Amino acid sequence: MEQAQVVVHRPFSRDEPVRVATVLERGIGKPFRVRWDDTGEEAEVKIDTRNLLAPRGSLRHQFLVDPAPIAELFAADPAGIVLRVLSESGRFMTAIQIKDQLVRFQLDEQAVTKAWTAIRKSLAADDRRIRREGMGYRWIGPAFEATRVLPVDAPRAGAADSNEDAAAAVGRPVAGPTDPNPGTPEPITVGQAEAGAAEPCQVQPSPTDAGQAAADRTEAAQLTSVPGREGKEDAPGQEPEVSPAVGSDRTAALETEFAEARRAAADAHQQAEAAMAMAIDAEARAEQAEKTVAEAQARADQATGRMAAAEARAEQAVARAGQAENRADELADRCERLESMLRTEHTRAVGMRAAQERQIRIDVVRALADLAAEVEEIVAAGGDAQVLVERVRGLAMAQGLEPVGSSGAPAKFDPTLHESVGRQPETGATVAVVRPGYRWRFADEEILLHRSVVSTM
Repeated sequence: MEQAQVVVHRPFSRDEPVRVATVLERGIGKPFRVRWDDTGEEAEVKIDTRNLLAPRGSLRHQFLVDPAPIAELFAADPAGIVLRVLSESGRFMTAIQIKDQLVRFQLDEQAVTKAWTAIRKSLAADDRRIRREGMGYRWIGPAFEATRVLPVDAPRAGAADSNEDAAAAVGRPVAGPTDPNPGTPEPITVGQAEAGAAEPCQVQPSPTDAGQAAADRTEAAQLTSVPGREGKEDAPGQEPEVSPAVGSDRTAALETEFAEARRAAADAHQQAEAAMAMAIDAEARAEQAEKTVAEAQARADQATGRMAAAEARAEQAVARAGQAENRADELADRCERLESMLRTEHTRAVGMRAAQERQIRIDVVRALADLAAEVEEIVAAGGDAQVLVERVRGLAMAQGLEPVGSSGAPAKFDPTLHESVGRQPETGATVAVVRPGYRWRFADEEILLHRSVVSTM
Protein backbone atom coordinates (compact mmCIF):
# COMPACT_ATOMS: atom_id res chain seq x y z
CA MET A 1 0.00 0.00 0.00
CA GLU A 2 1.39 3.37 -1.00
CA GLN A 3 2.32 5.57 1.96
CA ALA A 4 0.36 8.79 2.38
CA GLN A 5 2.13 12.00 1.38
CA VAL A 6 2.00 15.28 3.29
CA VAL A 7 2.94 18.86 2.48
CA VAL A 8 4.79 20.73 5.24
CA HIS A 9 4.50 24.53 5.08
CA ARG A 10 7.50 26.31 6.64
CA PRO A 11 6.67 30.03 7.09
CA PHE A 12 9.10 32.93 6.71
CA SER A 13 8.50 34.19 10.25
CA ARG A 14 9.48 32.08 13.24
CA ASP A 15 6.41 33.37 15.06
CA GLU A 16 4.12 31.53 12.63
CA PRO A 17 3.47 27.80 13.22
CA VAL A 18 4.56 25.02 10.88
CA ARG A 19 1.50 23.61 9.10
CA VAL A 20 0.93 20.10 7.75
CA ALA A 21 -1.52 19.09 5.03
CA THR A 22 -2.53 15.69 3.64
CA VAL A 23 -2.11 15.34 -0.15
CA LEU A 24 -5.44 14.54 -1.79
CA GLU A 25 -4.36 14.83 -5.43
CA ARG A 26 -0.85 15.05 -6.83
CA GLY A 27 -0.36 17.68 -9.49
CA ILE A 28 1.93 17.21 -12.49
CA GLY A 29 2.86 20.67 -13.73
CA LYS A 30 0.15 22.15 -11.50
CA PRO A 31 -0.50 22.74 -7.76
CA PHE A 32 -1.25 19.84 -5.41
CA ARG A 33 -4.73 19.45 -3.90
CA VAL A 34 -4.34 19.17 -0.08
CA ARG A 35 -6.37 19.26 3.14
CA TRP A 36 -4.79 21.19 6.06
CA ASP A 37 -4.67 19.07 9.24
CA ASP A 38 -5.23 22.01 11.62
CA THR A 39 -8.34 23.53 9.96
CA GLY A 40 -9.63 20.75 7.68
CA GLU A 41 -9.78 23.21 4.78
CA GLU A 42 -8.91 22.07 1.26
CA ALA A 43 -6.63 24.18 -0.90
CA GLU A 44 -4.26 24.09 -3.86
CA VAL A 45 -0.57 24.31 -2.92
CA LYS A 46 2.45 24.71 -5.17
CA ILE A 47 5.51 22.68 -4.11
CA ASP A 48 8.40 25.12 -3.58
CA THR A 49 10.99 26.08 -0.96
CA ARG A 50 8.29 26.83 1.62
CA ASN A 51 5.87 23.98 0.82
CA LEU A 52 7.84 20.72 0.96
CA LEU A 53 6.66 17.17 0.20
CA ALA A 54 7.36 14.21 2.51
CA PRO A 55 5.95 10.73 3.29
CA ARG A 56 3.77 10.90 6.41
CA GLY A 57 5.57 9.60 9.49
CA SER A 58 9.01 9.55 7.85
CA LEU A 59 12.20 11.07 9.26
CA ARG A 60 11.94 13.81 6.62
CA HIS A 61 8.41 14.59 7.86
CA GLN A 62 9.70 14.78 11.44
CA PHE A 63 12.67 16.93 10.40
CA LEU A 64 10.51 19.47 8.54
CA VAL A 65 8.13 19.81 11.52
CA ASP A 66 10.59 19.59 14.44
CA PRO A 67 14.12 18.08 14.11
CA ALA A 68 14.76 17.95 17.88
CA PRO A 69 13.20 14.46 18.45
CA ILE A 70 15.51 12.96 15.82
CA ALA A 71 18.55 14.05 17.84
CA GLU A 72 17.03 12.51 20.99
CA LEU A 73 16.32 9.22 19.21
CA PHE A 74 19.83 9.14 17.75
CA ALA A 75 21.38 9.69 21.18
CA ALA A 76 19.36 6.73 22.55
CA ASP A 77 19.69 4.36 19.56
CA PRO A 78 22.05 5.49 16.74
CA ALA A 79 21.79 2.21 14.80
CA GLY A 80 17.99 2.40 14.82
CA ILE A 81 18.03 5.81 13.15
CA VAL A 82 20.49 4.57 10.48
CA LEU A 83 18.27 1.53 9.81
CA ARG A 84 15.33 3.88 9.32
CA VAL A 85 17.37 6.11 6.94
CA LEU A 86 18.29 3.07 4.80
CA SER A 87 14.73 1.72 4.83
CA GLU A 88 13.13 5.05 3.88
CA SER A 89 15.76 5.65 1.19
CA GLY A 90 15.14 2.30 -0.52
CA ARG A 91 18.42 2.57 -2.41
CA PHE A 92 22.12 1.79 -2.09
CA MET A 93 23.92 4.22 0.25
CA THR A 94 27.60 4.49 1.11
CA ALA A 95 28.83 5.31 4.60
CA ILE A 96 29.55 8.88 3.47
CA GLN A 97 26.02 9.30 2.11
CA ILE A 98 24.48 7.95 5.33
CA LYS A 99 26.55 10.35 7.46
CA ASP A 100 25.67 13.26 5.18
CA GLN A 101 21.97 12.44 5.52
CA LEU A 102 22.25 12.34 9.33
CA VAL A 103 23.97 15.73 9.34
CA ARG A 104 21.21 17.13 7.08
CA PHE A 105 18.79 16.07 9.83
CA GLN A 106 20.76 18.54 12.06
CA LEU A 107 22.55 15.81 14.01
CA ASP A 108 25.94 16.78 15.42
CA GLU A 109 28.67 15.69 13.00
CA GLN A 110 31.10 14.75 15.78
CA ALA A 111 28.41 12.67 17.50
CA VAL A 112 27.69 10.83 14.23
CA THR A 113 31.40 10.10 13.69
CA LYS A 114 31.85 8.93 17.29
CA ALA A 115 28.88 6.52 17.06
CA TRP A 116 29.70 5.19 13.59
CA THR A 117 31.91 2.28 14.73
CA ALA A 118 29.08 0.81 16.80
CA ILE A 119 26.58 1.53 14.01
CA ARG A 120 28.73 -0.30 11.46
CA LYS A 121 28.96 -3.39 13.66
CA SER A 122 25.20 -3.38 14.14
CA LEU A 123 24.63 -3.15 10.36
CA ALA A 124 27.06 -6.02 9.75
CA ALA A 125 25.17 -8.21 12.25
CA ASP A 126 21.72 -7.48 10.78
CA ASP A 127 22.00 -9.62 7.64
CA ARG A 128 18.22 -10.24 7.51
CA ARG A 129 17.44 -6.66 6.56
CA ILE A 130 20.80 -5.12 5.56
CA ARG A 131 22.99 -6.29 2.69
CA ARG A 132 26.58 -5.07 2.42
CA GLU A 133 27.46 -4.10 -1.17
CA GLY A 134 31.05 -3.04 -1.59
CA MET A 135 31.53 0.17 0.41
CA GLY A 136 27.83 0.69 1.10
CA TYR A 137 24.61 -0.80 2.38
CA ARG A 138 21.15 -1.60 1.01
CA TRP A 139 17.87 -2.25 2.83
CA ILE A 140 16.45 -5.67 1.76
CA GLY A 141 13.88 -6.26 4.50
CA PRO A 142 10.13 -5.63 4.23
CA ALA A 143 8.44 -2.52 5.59
CA PHE A 144 7.05 -3.02 9.07
CA GLU A 145 4.91 -0.87 11.34
CA ALA A 146 7.04 0.67 14.10
CA THR A 147 5.96 -0.24 17.64
CA ARG A 148 5.90 3.45 18.46
CA VAL A 149 6.41 6.65 16.44
CA LEU A 150 6.58 10.28 17.42
CA PRO A 151 3.50 12.48 16.68
CA VAL A 152 5.19 14.67 14.10
CA ASP A 153 1.95 16.48 13.23
CA ALA A 154 1.48 17.87 16.77
CA PRO A 155 3.74 19.51 19.41
CA ARG A 156 5.45 16.95 21.60
CA ALA A 157 4.47 16.76 25.27
CA GLY A 158 7.96 15.65 26.27
CA ALA A 159 11.03 13.66 25.29
CA ALA A 160 11.38 9.88 25.66
CA ASP A 161 11.59 8.87 29.32
CA SER A 162 14.11 6.09 28.77
CA ASN A 163 16.16 4.21 26.23
CA GLU A 164 13.26 1.74 25.92
CA ASP A 165 10.95 4.57 24.71
CA ALA A 166 13.50 5.85 22.23
CA ALA A 167 14.21 2.35 20.92
CA ALA A 168 10.50 1.73 20.42
CA ALA A 169 10.17 5.03 18.52
CA VAL A 170 12.51 3.83 15.78
CA GLY A 171 11.11 0.33 15.63
CA ARG A 172 13.71 -1.68 17.63
CA PRO A 173 12.45 -4.10 20.33
CA VAL A 174 13.55 -4.01 23.96
CA ALA A 175 15.23 -7.22 25.11
CA GLY A 176 13.19 -9.11 27.68
CA PRO A 177 13.13 -12.49 29.44
CA THR A 178 11.41 -14.18 26.48
CA ASP A 179 13.39 -12.42 23.75
CA PRO A 180 15.41 -15.18 21.97
CA ASN A 181 17.79 -12.71 20.36
CA PRO A 182 18.14 -9.57 22.52
CA GLY A 183 19.29 -6.48 20.68
CA THR A 184 18.30 -7.76 17.23
CA PRO A 185 16.63 -4.87 15.35
CA GLU A 186 13.04 -5.32 14.22
CA PRO A 187 11.68 -3.67 11.02
CA ILE A 188 10.40 -0.12 11.16
CA THR A 189 7.71 1.87 9.36
CA VAL A 190 9.23 3.53 6.29
CA GLY A 191 8.23 5.44 3.15
CA GLN A 192 9.96 5.83 -0.10
CA ALA A 193 10.97 9.47 0.54
CA GLU A 194 12.95 9.71 -2.65
CA ALA A 195 13.01 7.87 -5.95
CA GLY A 196 16.02 6.13 -7.45
CA ALA A 197 17.74 2.73 -7.36
CA ALA A 198 21.12 1.28 -8.25
CA GLU A 199 22.18 -2.10 -9.61
CA PRO A 200 23.86 -4.20 -6.91
CA CYS A 201 27.61 -4.19 -6.84
CA GLN A 202 29.68 -7.27 -5.94
CA VAL A 203 28.24 -8.60 -2.65
CA GLN A 204 30.81 -9.24 0.05
CA PRO A 205 30.06 -11.39 3.13
CA SER A 206 30.26 -9.71 6.51
CA PRO A 207 33.69 -10.71 7.99
CA THR A 208 33.65 -12.09 11.52
CA ASP A 209 37.35 -12.67 12.19
CA ALA A 210 40.56 -10.90 11.24
CA GLY A 211 38.94 -9.98 7.89
CA GLN A 212 36.70 -7.48 9.73
CA ALA A 213 39.74 -5.45 10.79
CA ALA A 214 41.05 -5.42 7.22
CA ALA A 215 37.67 -4.27 5.90
CA ASP A 216 37.57 -1.50 8.51
CA ARG A 217 41.05 -0.27 7.56
CA THR A 218 40.16 -0.29 3.82
CA GLU A 219 36.97 1.73 4.34
CA ALA A 220 38.75 4.24 6.61
CA ALA A 221 41.56 4.69 4.07
CA GLN A 222 39.07 5.38 1.30
CA LEU A 223 37.08 7.83 3.39
CA THR A 224 40.22 9.80 4.12
CA SER A 225 40.83 10.21 0.36
CA VAL A 226 37.92 12.66 0.10
CA PRO A 227 39.09 16.14 -1.06
CA GLY A 228 39.69 18.52 1.82
CA ARG A 229 40.77 15.76 4.29
CA GLU A 230 44.52 16.06 3.64
CA GLY A 231 46.60 16.67 6.74
CA LYS A 232 43.77 15.84 9.24
CA GLU A 233 44.14 12.99 11.74
CA ASP A 234 41.31 11.17 13.50
CA ALA A 235 41.21 9.95 17.05
CA PRO A 236 41.91 6.22 17.65
CA GLY A 237 38.78 4.10 17.13
CA GLN A 238 37.07 6.93 15.32
CA GLU A 239 36.35 7.06 11.58
CA PRO A 240 37.46 10.03 9.47
CA GLU A 241 35.12 12.98 9.38
CA VAL A 242 33.54 13.89 6.07
CA SER A 243 32.28 17.37 5.39
CA PRO A 244 28.50 17.22 4.69
CA ALA A 245 26.95 18.72 1.61
CA VAL A 246 25.66 22.16 2.28
CA GLY A 247 21.86 22.16 2.41
CA SER A 248 20.06 24.18 -0.18
CA ASP A 249 16.94 25.11 1.85
CA ARG A 250 18.49 28.34 3.22
CA THR A 251 19.80 29.37 -0.21
CA ALA A 252 16.38 28.82 -1.80
CA ALA A 253 14.73 30.83 1.01
CA LEU A 254 17.13 33.73 0.43
CA GLU A 255 16.39 33.63 -3.30
CA THR A 256 12.67 33.79 -2.54
CA GLU A 257 13.14 36.73 -0.14
CA PHE A 258 15.30 38.50 -2.72
CA ALA A 259 12.66 38.00 -5.44
CA GLU A 260 9.97 39.43 -3.15
CA ALA A 261 12.21 42.38 -2.28
CA ARG A 262 12.74 43.10 -5.96
CA ARG A 263 9.00 42.94 -6.60
CA ALA A 264 8.40 45.35 -3.71
CA ALA A 265 11.08 47.68 -5.05
CA ALA A 266 9.50 47.56 -8.53
CA ASP A 267 6.11 48.45 -7.03
CA ALA A 268 7.65 51.34 -5.14
CA HIS A 269 9.39 52.52 -8.31
CA GLN A 270 6.06 52.52 -10.15
CA GLN A 271 4.50 54.53 -7.33
CA ALA A 272 7.36 57.01 -7.54
CA GLU A 273 6.84 57.40 -11.29
CA ALA A 274 3.12 57.98 -10.70
CA ALA A 275 3.95 60.62 -8.10
CA MET A 276 6.37 62.31 -10.51
CA ALA A 277 3.61 62.38 -13.12
CA MET A 278 1.32 64.02 -10.56
CA ALA A 279 4.02 66.60 -9.80
CA ILE A 280 4.44 67.39 -13.50
CA ASP A 281 0.69 67.75 -13.83
CA ALA A 282 0.69 70.08 -10.83
CA GLU A 283 3.40 72.20 -12.41
CA ALA A 284 1.35 72.40 -15.59
CA ARG A 285 -1.64 73.54 -13.61
CA ALA A 286 0.58 76.10 -11.87
CA GLU A 287 1.68 77.46 -15.23
CA GLN A 288 -1.94 77.70 -16.29
CA ALA A 289 -2.66 79.54 -13.08
CA GLU A 290 0.12 81.99 -13.82
CA LYS A 291 -1.39 82.66 -17.24
CA THR A 292 -4.67 83.27 -15.55
CA VAL A 293 -2.95 85.73 -13.22
CA ALA A 294 -1.42 87.50 -16.22
CA GLU A 295 -4.80 87.74 -17.88
CA ALA A 296 -6.29 89.05 -14.63
CA GLN A 297 -3.62 91.67 -14.37
CA ALA A 298 -4.36 92.73 -17.96
CA ARG A 299 -8.00 93.11 -17.03
CA ALA A 300 -7.13 94.97 -13.81
CA ASP A 301 -7.20 98.26 -15.70
CA GLN A 302 -10.84 97.63 -16.43
CA ALA A 303 -11.96 96.39 -12.99
CA THR A 304 -10.05 96.78 -9.72
CA GLY A 305 -12.24 94.29 -7.92
CA ARG A 306 -11.61 91.63 -10.52
CA MET A 307 -7.83 92.24 -10.24
CA ALA A 308 -7.85 91.58 -6.48
CA ALA A 309 -9.61 88.24 -6.98
CA ALA A 310 -7.16 87.24 -9.68
CA GLU A 311 -4.18 88.03 -7.41
CA ALA A 312 -5.62 85.81 -4.67
CA ARG A 313 -6.00 82.99 -7.12
CA ALA A 314 -2.43 83.46 -8.29
CA GLU A 315 -1.08 83.25 -4.73
CA GLN A 316 -2.92 79.97 -4.19
CA ALA A 317 -1.49 78.53 -7.39
CA VAL A 318 2.04 79.49 -6.36
CA ALA A 319 1.54 77.79 -2.99
CA ARG A 320 0.39 74.60 -4.67
CA ALA A 321 3.38 74.71 -7.00
CA GLY A 322 5.73 75.00 -3.99
CA GLN A 323 4.11 71.98 -2.34
CA ALA A 324 4.45 69.99 -5.55
CA GLU A 325 8.16 70.84 -5.76
CA ASN A 326 8.71 69.67 -2.17
CA ARG A 327 6.89 66.42 -2.93
CA ALA A 328 8.98 65.90 -6.04
CA ASP A 329 12.19 66.32 -3.98
CA GLU A 330 10.99 63.74 -1.46
CA LEU A 331 10.17 61.27 -4.23
CA ALA A 332 13.58 61.78 -5.83
CA ASP A 333 15.28 60.96 -2.50
CA ARG A 334 13.14 57.86 -2.17
CA CYS A 335 14.09 56.71 -5.66
CA GLU A 336 17.78 57.04 -4.78
CA ARG A 337 17.30 54.90 -1.67
CA LEU A 338 15.45 52.24 -3.67
CA GLU A 339 18.20 52.13 -6.28
CA SER A 340 20.75 51.62 -3.50
CA MET A 341 18.70 48.75 -2.11
CA LEU A 342 18.50 47.15 -5.56
CA ARG A 343 22.28 47.32 -5.96
CA THR A 344 22.74 45.67 -2.55
CA GLU A 345 20.32 42.86 -3.39
CA HIS A 346 22.05 42.31 -6.73
CA THR A 347 25.38 41.90 -4.95
CA ARG A 348 23.79 39.31 -2.62
CA ALA A 349 22.33 37.42 -5.57
CA VAL A 350 25.74 37.23 -7.25
CA GLY A 351 27.23 35.79 -4.07
CA MET A 352 24.47 33.22 -3.73
CA ARG A 353 24.92 32.13 -7.35
CA ALA A 354 28.65 31.66 -6.77
CA ALA A 355 27.93 29.51 -3.71
CA GLN A 356 25.56 27.33 -5.74
CA GLU A 357 28.13 26.84 -8.49
CA ARG A 358 30.75 25.91 -5.91
CA GLN A 359 28.43 23.29 -4.41
CA ILE A 360 27.81 21.78 -7.84
CA ARG A 361 31.58 21.47 -8.38
CA ILE A 362 31.95 19.82 -4.96
CA ASP A 363 29.26 17.23 -5.83
CA VAL A 364 30.95 16.44 -9.16
CA VAL A 365 34.39 16.09 -7.55
CA ARG A 366 32.95 13.86 -4.82
CA ALA A 367 31.43 11.52 -7.43
CA LEU A 368 34.78 11.36 -9.28
CA ALA A 369 36.56 10.62 -5.99
CA ASP A 370 34.21 7.70 -5.29
CA LEU A 371 34.80 6.33 -8.79
CA ALA A 372 38.61 6.68 -8.48
CA ALA A 373 38.57 4.93 -5.10
CA GLU A 374 36.51 2.02 -6.50
CA VAL A 375 38.79 1.57 -9.51
CA GLU A 376 41.96 1.70 -7.39
CA GLU A 377 40.52 -0.83 -4.94
CA ILE A 378 39.65 -3.32 -7.70
CA VAL A 379 43.07 -2.94 -9.41
CA ALA A 380 44.90 -3.40 -6.09
CA ALA A 381 42.84 -6.54 -5.39
CA GLY A 382 43.73 -7.97 -8.79
CA GLY A 383 40.13 -7.96 -10.04
CA ASP A 384 39.43 -8.77 -13.66
CA ALA A 385 37.95 -6.37 -16.24
CA GLN A 386 34.39 -7.67 -15.85
CA VAL A 387 34.41 -6.92 -12.10
CA LEU A 388 35.73 -3.43 -12.85
CA VAL A 389 32.94 -2.83 -15.40
CA GLU A 390 30.26 -4.04 -12.97
CA ARG A 391 31.53 -1.86 -10.12
CA VAL A 392 31.82 1.23 -12.32
CA ARG A 393 28.32 0.63 -13.67
CA GLY A 394 27.04 0.24 -10.12
CA LEU A 395 28.52 3.60 -9.13
CA ALA A 396 27.10 5.21 -12.28
CA MET A 397 23.61 3.84 -11.64
CA ALA A 398 23.77 5.00 -8.02
CA GLN A 399 23.91 8.52 -9.45
CA GLY A 400 20.85 7.90 -11.64
CA LEU A 401 22.80 6.95 -14.81
CA GLU A 402 21.30 4.17 -16.98
CA PRO A 403 23.30 2.46 -19.76
CA VAL A 404 21.87 2.30 -23.29
CA GLY A 405 22.92 -1.16 -24.46
CA SER A 406 26.17 -2.99 -23.66
CA SER A 407 29.33 -3.53 -25.70
CA GLY A 408 29.05 -6.47 -28.12
CA ALA A 409 25.31 -6.94 -27.61
CA PRO A 410 22.89 -6.80 -30.57
CA ALA A 411 20.22 -4.09 -30.71
CA LYS A 412 17.52 -2.70 -33.00
CA PHE A 413 18.75 0.51 -34.58
CA ASP A 414 17.06 3.64 -33.23
CA PRO A 415 18.48 6.95 -34.54
CA THR A 416 17.41 8.71 -31.31
CA LEU A 417 19.50 6.31 -29.15
CA HIS A 418 22.19 5.04 -31.53
CA GLU A 419 25.01 6.62 -33.54
CA SER A 420 26.19 4.48 -36.45
CA VAL A 421 29.82 4.00 -37.46
CA GLY A 422 29.95 4.38 -41.23
CA ARG A 423 26.76 3.97 -43.26
CA GLN A 424 23.60 4.54 -41.22
CA PRO A 425 21.31 1.46 -41.26
CA GLU A 426 17.54 1.60 -41.51
CA THR A 427 15.44 2.06 -38.39
CA GLY A 428 14.79 -1.31 -36.76
CA ALA A 429 17.74 -3.05 -38.39
CA THR A 430 19.87 -5.33 -36.18
CA VAL A 431 23.18 -3.69 -35.20
CA ALA A 432 26.00 -4.46 -32.77
CA VAL A 433 26.75 -2.08 -29.90
CA VAL A 434 30.38 -0.91 -30.04
CA ARG A 435 30.24 1.48 -27.08
CA PRO A 436 27.19 1.88 -24.79
CA GLY A 437 25.55 5.23 -24.25
CA TYR A 438 24.13 6.69 -21.05
CA ARG A 439 21.02 8.57 -20.01
CA TRP A 440 20.33 10.29 -16.69
CA ARG A 441 17.04 10.15 -14.81
CA PHE A 442 16.49 13.20 -12.62
CA ALA A 443 13.12 13.42 -10.85
CA ASP A 444 10.53 13.01 -13.64
CA GLU A 445 12.97 14.06 -16.36
CA GLU A 446 15.09 11.76 -18.55
CA ILE A 447 18.19 13.24 -20.22
CA LEU A 448 20.19 11.39 -22.92
CA LEU A 449 23.85 12.18 -22.21
CA HIS A 450 25.51 10.00 -24.90
CA ARG A 451 24.10 7.88 -27.72
CA SER A 452 25.36 4.30 -28.15
CA VAL A 453 27.93 3.81 -30.93
CA VAL A 454 26.82 0.88 -33.14
CA SER A 455 27.94 -0.86 -36.34
CA THR A 456 26.07 -2.94 -38.90
CA MET A 457 26.25 -6.69 -38.48
